[in-house]
Amino acid sequence: MENVISGGAYARAWAWRFGLFVVVTLAFPFIVYALVHMNGAARTDAAGAFAVVLGVYLKPIIYLTFAASLARISIARSKVVGMPGKIGIYIVLLALSDLPFALIFGAHWGVAFFFGFAGPQLPTSLLSAVIAIITLSLARAPSGPMNEGHAAAYRVWSTLLVLMMAYGLLGLAIMLWPFFFGLHGFGLYGALTWAKVYLHRFTLYPGLPLSLFIAASVYLIYASRKHTGGPAETGQPQRGATTSFGLRRD
Repeated sequence: MENVISGGAYARAWAWRFGLFVVVTLAFPFIVYALVHMNGAARTDAAGAFAVVLGVYLKPIIYLTFAASLARISIARSKVVGMPGKIGIYIVLLALSDLPFALIFGAHWGVAFFFGFAGPQLPTSLLSAVIAIITLSLARAPSGPMNEGHAAAYRVWSTLLVLMMAYGLLGLAIMLWPFFFGLHGFGLYGALTWAKVYLHRFTLYPGLPLSLFIAASVYLIYASRKHTGGPAETGQPQRGATTSFGLRRD
């Protein structure tokens, strides 16, 4: 992938990655069915257990591969539109935060039981990552230093992006804690769980934060296009970015 990437090229790059992930996810039950029959476990009591094992080990690999594939193109695109490359990392972490959803969607019901999930939930973190990706696709590279309106829009958007990432990573940490630490540090595990409950209740998560992030994304796209002017971008990064909070310096 090139070090610079236009909005259209970025949109195509992440769209085919996301499309391939959706196809593999929808095809996963059929893949499991085929592997169970190839293994000879289809007519035994071990068929369900084998399907659960495949879901527990194969689904994370598929999802981690998808999330990691977003890193390079997102970092490159962030720099083109005058943002720091860490924005691309935040997007990857947002996507990774919805690992629980990726594990149970399209997998044997026993996978959800194994991880203790009550049922399917809205993939808020993955949805937030997609919103951020669309924002980077539609935002226009500044022709010079960002003016105050554009920079302010970026500051609000990046703050909400970090907030959505924090929500997601907190939930992921709570989910993975028993598998990595067992009963060690159980007091901290309980504190994280209560923090999640009260944080969600206080901020009306996911409805309010997600709505604010969507609004901030729309405004950032508008601000980038309003204050840029000139011909459509060529994918080349601009020099002399502003020194406003979090913005990239060349």
